[in-house]
Amino acid sequence: MLEFYDEIRSKSIRYDTYSIRQDLEQKFQAACRKELEYFMKFHALAYEIDSLLAENNGDEVESREYFTRLVNLRAIDHFISANMLYGKGYIVDAITLLRSSIEDLWIIQNFWFTEDYLKEWKSGCEIKPRKLRNAAGIGQESKDMYKKIYEHLCNISHCRIDGIREMTKTHPKISRNEQEKEDELFRGYFVVIGAYSVYLIGVISAISFKLSNEKLNIIKKEIMKLTEEIGPLNTIDDNLEE
Repeated sequence: MLEFYDEIRSKSIRYDTYSIRQDLEQKFQAACRKELEYFMKFHALAYEIDSLLAENNGDEVESREYFTRLVNLRAIDHFISANMLYGKGYIVDAITLLRSSIEDLWIIQNFWFTEDYLKEWKSGCEIKPRKLRNAAGIGQESKDMYKKIYEHLCNISHCRIDGIREMTKTHPKISRNEQEKEDELFRGYFVVIGAYSVYLIGVISAISFKLSNEKLNIIKKEIMKLTEEIGPLNTIDDNLEE
């Protein structure tokens, strides 16, 4: 009578995420091989930023560099988790983590752009995304882009009709042509690498506000180079209206 529950009861329970939606994940890996290479390059550059901050922080554990490292590492975890979830078709869950990563970006930017914000944040202040993304040091073009991206991510991650529609595009329990499901998944992957690009550009620009050295310039140059390369692959800003 309880088909799924009875199947679980008859098996030896073990922790295993690989077998979940394995067929879809393998197809995703094959179809998005080039895009996944860009994701891993962005991922490596995120760790280069961590290394840069560590080199400039010394032993000071209450500094702006130290807390930037921690928030950056939090965002890195979000991106790698979002990537894994997206590859299995958990689009809404992946986008929820991307939204959180963009909020992390704004916190980092305010560490560097807004006087006394670090002290305020450490005291446990309320996080207000709209206020954070409008910090004085953020250019108007970036503010407009952040607003557009954030509204798109919120529209999917919250339980709104658009979010439910996004979920049904790839959900295995919803009747739909399998090829259509796969096409939707592969075509939409721009949101993950696009968000990573936006995040890294924002972080490195914030750090550049107070810090300048050769390693930072090399990281910034590589981020911009990769961002220009992924343009034809579908960047996040070009596709939000589709």
